[in-house]
Amino acid sequence: MRKAIIFLFALAVAIVTAAVHIPVTMMEEPAVSALPDSSPVSVTPAAPTPPPETLPDGQPPLAPPEQAAPLTLTFGGDVLLDRGVAGLIGPWGDYGQVVAPELTALFSESALAFVNLELPFSTRGQPLPDKTYTFRGNPAHLGFLPFMGIDAVTLANNHMLDYGTDAMMDTVALLDALGIGHTGAGDSRASAAAPSLLTAQGQRIAFLGASRVVPSTDWHAGKNKPGLFTTYDPAALNAAIAEARDIADLVVVYVHWGEEMNDQAQPYQIELAHGYIDAGADLVIGSHPHVVQGLEFYQGKLIAYSLGNFVFTDADRDTMALQVSYEGADMTGAQVFFAHIHNLKTALVTEPAAKADMRAHLQALSPGVVIDEAGWVLPG
Repeated sequence: MRKAIIFLFALAVAIVTAAVHIPVTMMEEPAVSALPDSSPVSVTPAAPTPPPETLPDGQPPLAPPEQAAPLTLTFGGDVLLDRGVAGLIGPWGDYGQVVAPELTALFSESALAFVNLELPFSTRGQPLPDKTYTFRGNPAHLGFLPFMGIDAVTLANNHMLDYGTDAMMDTVALLDALGIGHTGAGDSRASAAAPSLLTAQGQRIAFLGASRVVPSTDWHAGKNKPGLFTTYDPAALNAAIAEARDIADLVVVYVHWGEEMNDQAQPYQIELAHGYIDAGADLVIGSHPHVVQGLEFYQGKLIAYSLGNFVFTDADRDTMALQVSYEGADMTGAQVFFAHIHNLKTALVTEPAAKADMRAHLQALSPGVVIDEAGWVLPG
């Protein structure tokens, strides 16, 4: 059955890519060995529903009022499906080789899930000659997103134009065909700045993406020029947030920023994040440094400065996922799930000492925030 599903998805991608004139080729890199999966996460069962109240005179009982479940949003950091990671996935889309099942469940069982897609997916274009690291994914491997239950991605990052505008626009077309929301890149400034609008549990969520890290100014989208939505000057993103505030119940901003391999948020990150919240954002998520940075509450809103790499070409690196719950516009809970990349595979950390070390490190990076032993994030 599993092989049949994979075959059907591969067939669907082949049809889609043919429609946008992208010939699909299979990756030929050798696979890298991965460790066995971690043990599954325990889930506390929901409390049983009390029996309905019985009315006198033989009238039928009243059904208990329905309680709306909290809206749960789950976030991961940078996703890069190239090189050794692509080799592990192989021609049949074996995504379980790069992410453990309990982490897949965390994302797929969430109401909505989001990541930063760190590369284009296409067979067109040439690598930029003046760039040290360039990446491009096999279009068939975009099946990773539905496999993980990802609902929307930001494309605003420093690798989306590694193979030029054709490869970037092929990525946009493939995401549209798969029904995956996207933001942060497009055929013009207006399309790049447009939020991905999603609805879940009766709420409308506006998801905006922008980058504060691009290699050159010609990566910026223009009036009639393909490119990325950038936030070196925050005015445009602040305006987009304000516009989204008028049409959405929740506004989420995902920004590519910070200094690589530095776990300290830079002063400009803090200034920008505060400005986004002042403009109307409910939640600010960051990535790019490849490492985890701290958490902050500002005006009662949560900022996660960097979630680190989520699925990436790393031999060993700590990372984390973030899950945030809302009832209406009110955040009712936030929880971090510590994870680790080993041999290119990302899994939740279950060993108590390792988890305690990661929690202590994140706590030290997050003044004014309390992170308890279960990963719940609270104002200090």
